[in-house]
Amino acid sequence: MKNKTKFFIKIISIFSCIIFLAVAFFWHFYWENNEIIEINGQKFRVELAKTIQEQSQGLGGRENLAQNEGMLFEFGKYGEYVFWMKDMKFNLDIIWIADDKIVHLEKNIPCDSLKKIDPKIIANKVLEINAGISDKYNFKIGDRVIIY
Repeated sequence: MKNKTKFFIKIISIFSCIIFLAVAFFWHFYWENNEIIEINGQKFRVELAKTIQEQSQGLGGRENLAQNEGMLFEFGKYGEYVFWMKDMKFNLDIIWIADDKIVHLEKNIPCDSLKKIDPKIIANKVLEINAGISDKYNFKIGDRVIIY
């Protein structure tokens, strides 16, 4: 009976370790590729587009985006960043950010547009969110952007 109890405790310990490691891996992966952004008191969970491949793909090919989600392009340096709607299946608002301020907005960009969006503005980050969200929350140039 004592051996069965020890065996049972070992199995539970091993199972607990496996669950802990799986949760830790998921938590790390989730937060490694996501941030929280706040503009005008509105918070968004944003996926980070860090690599050139991720930035090139953007949200292209996805079916939709939740209301409180977006994609943040962090370029690491200031520049004029041009966007387009290649392979998009839903409309977007695109927000150019310099440090912690909105410097340009393009609203309600149709998903079937082939036009390049080049605001000729210097920024170091760009945020893509669902079309209409900028108007819904009254985002404007100069609004503060907090990245958690």
